[in-house]
Amino acid sequence: MVTTTKASRFTASPPPPAVNSGDVLGKSADNRLTLISSASWWPWSADPLVVTATMRDLSFSPTPQQGRSLATDGRMGDPGAYGWLVIDFVLLVAAAAIAVFLYRRWLPRATYLLTCPVLVALIVLSTDTFLRTLPAWI
Repeated sequence: MVTTTKASRFTASPPPPAVNSGDVLGKSADNRLTLISSASWWPWSADPLVVTATMRDLSFSPTPQQGRSLATDGRMGDPGAYGWLVIDFVLLVAAAAIAVFLYRRWLPRATYLLTCPVLVALIVLSTDTFLRTLPAWI
């Protein structure tokens, strides 16, 4: 059985060569992956299924040494989130001040219907921005 994909060619041979031979086990000259599975549920089955996959080309380009920076290892927060945090906090304080002003002037039920969704949305937005400033492991 031969299966070919874009990057690999897989061959499965139900009557395998001797599993102990150098063709199946050990080092190979090319990029090869060999999977050996039992054809039966008995662990001492004598007829294993051997699947060999060979890469036609490189799967990805190698990454340079020290290719990761300190900013991407998760030990520090997003430094660009502090500006958004200040903006969110100012909007939240302004919305709270407007809500207090409206509660003194209007009926409580109408003021509640107008200000609560805005305050809840700003609290969720501020919390999300605050969590971006924390390290990834918190």
